[in-house]
Amino acid sequence: MEKNKNRWLVIGLTLAVGLLLMSQLYFTGQEQTVTVQEGKEQDTAAEPISVSSEIIRLERVTEQRLEQILSEIEGAGKVSVTLFLVAGPEYNYASNVNSSKRTIEEQDQAGGTRITTEVDEETQLVMSQAASAAGDRPVVVKEIKPDVQGVLVVAEGASSPYIKETLSRAVQTLLGIPAHQVTVLPRR
Repeated sequence: MEKNKNRWLVIGLTLAVGLLLMSQLYFTGQEQTVTVQEGKEQDTAAEPISVSSEIIRLERVTEQRLEQILSEIEGAGKVSVTLFLVAGPEYNYASNVNSSKRTIEEQDQAGGTRITTEVDEETQLVMSQAASAAGDRPVVVKEIKPDVQGVLVVAEGASSPYIKETLSRAVQTLLGIPAHQVTVLPRR
C-alpha cells in the first residue's frame, strides 16, 4: 500500500513539473507585449526588431492617434480603433556606387572587329555613425508607408448615421483609404 502511494506521488509530481515546463515553453515567445511611448527614443541595440513587431508597433501608434483625433469629433463619444496593416514599411537606403566601364576593341587578321565591354559595379551601403552604443546604421533615403488592410472603429455616437458617416470619412481622409476598408460600429 505504501509503495503504491509513493509511486502515485512521484507520478503526480512528475506530471505537475512536466505541465509547468510545457506551459512555460508554450507561452514563452508566443505573444509579445508591445508598449509604445511617443517622444521617447527606444534603444534598438538591446533587442533586434523583427518585422512583425515593427508592424504591431506601427498599428498601435496609428490606432492611438486615430482614437485621439476621432474622439474629438462632436457626438463621437468614446472611440476605439483597430487597424490592420498589410505589411511593414519599406526603406530605400543610400548607397555609394562605384562603377567602371572598359571597352576593348580587337581586330583580327581577316579585318573583322570585336568589341568587348566590361562593366564593374560596386555598391556599398552608406552608414551613419550613431552617438549611442547601437553602432552604425544605414542612411534611409526614403520610407514607404505600409498599406492599410482595414480599419474598425467602435464609437458611442456611431448609432447616429451622421456621426457614423463623419467618422468613416475622417478615417478615409486621415489614412487615404477607400470607404470599403473602413467599418464604423456603435458601442454598446
